[in-house]
Amino acid sequence: MSSPLISVVIPTRNRAHLLELALRSALEQQGFSDYEVIVSDNSPKATAKVVADQWSGHDKLRYVNTGEDLDVYGSWNFALEQASGRYTFLLADDDCLMPRGLATLARSLRRHKYPDFVGVASCWYSHPSRQAPPVNALRFDHNWTEEGQRDPKELLQAFFSFRRPTFSPTYVMVSEGVRQELTRRDIKAYIPLYPDYGLQAMALALADSAAVLREPTVVHGYAAESMGEQAFGQRKQIAWDSVIGQDNLFQCSPLGGYYFINGWLETLLRVQALLPQETGELVIGWMAFFEQYIANVFREGLWRDVRPDFEALAAFLGTLDPQLKEAVMQRNKSALECLYRVVEVKAWEKLGPEQAQWIGGQEHGFEDIIGASAAAMKLYRAGRQREQMMAYLLGQDTQGKR
Repeated sequence: MSSPLISVVIPTRNRAHLLELALRSALEQQGFSDYEVIVSDNSPKATAKVVADQWSGHDKLRYVNTGEDLDVYGSWNFALEQASGRYTFLLADDDCLMPRGLATLARSLRRHKYPDFVGVASCWYSHPSRQAPPVNALRFDHNWTEEGQRDPKELLQAFFSFRRPTFSPTYVMVSEGVRQELTRRDIKAYIPLYPDYGLQAMALALADSAAVLREPTVVHGYAAESMGEQAFGQRKQIAWDSVIGQDNLFQCSPLGGYYFINGWLETLLRVQALLPQETGELVIGWMAFFEQYIANVFREGLWRDVRPDFEALAAFLGTLDPQLKEAVMQRNKSALECLYRVVEVKAWEKLGPEQAQWIGGQEHGFEDIIGASAAAMKLYRAGRQREQMMAYLLGQDTQGKR
């Protein structure tokens, strides 16, 4: 039996109510059949098997159980090891594929001559399980600016310079060759703090070719139990439980404590330690890091007490090389002044988090993430048509640009 072109791997743990839709979206793909779906269950009571058994007769589905209690990194790595396809796509159990998502990915693979790395575009969905509005709503995140073949090292440097990547920061598809090379070096694909960023950075470091997609193929779902709840809504001050047996996740970055940008830095520094030859010449974009870190503390200060974080930041700035410190202070003067005022007036006692711009599910006729995926494609195509018409009217050549 030959290997499929794409392995869709779904790691899950005690979330059968979410897995049901993710699995359905993967098994009901349209316009493409050369794939397998693997449900990797990290639930002590085999929670996911109840859902998988509903599809027991489906020839594309395999169910596996980890057999032990794993942390998120161990669970994701175990899931990846079950894949047999030429390409691997990890789908979180609260997300879903677009109805023709795999057909889009397969078409792009052919068009771009089967690259080692594919950066995947996505849109975002707020699951009805969330406690804070918006609920059952859709949002496009237009991170991506170009589509086509790209230099892997160029994309990797964008990561290390803390520029927003031109593809979804969550999803990537990697070739069997990349997976085999990581195995040969005894390196796990998913590492703390951001397992998906770790895979992306290592895959780009090892890839000979890369491509970026613009058309969304996946809907990234924010459920109450997911890390998305940390980013808005209920708000939690930690993102992940510690790796089993490891209390301090921050081992490399100069600032501890959870912030998105600091977790990003920590992950990249660990990638650099794992692949020194491939990443040794890359330059960390410290100025961009500081700008985003300060902005993170400022935003967090609108909903929780950030005085310890502010003090840690001030102490760290004091340790910098005088020239770099002066540059950081000058470039971020206004932001630091705003942050100081947030701390001074204890803004977290008076303000709440702002909500992003979301498209209401009721308005567009969808009630769950699968319904949102169908609506998302219609909205995406309508937006592209408007964009192309505006470009024509303005006399601009924006093919492949946003």
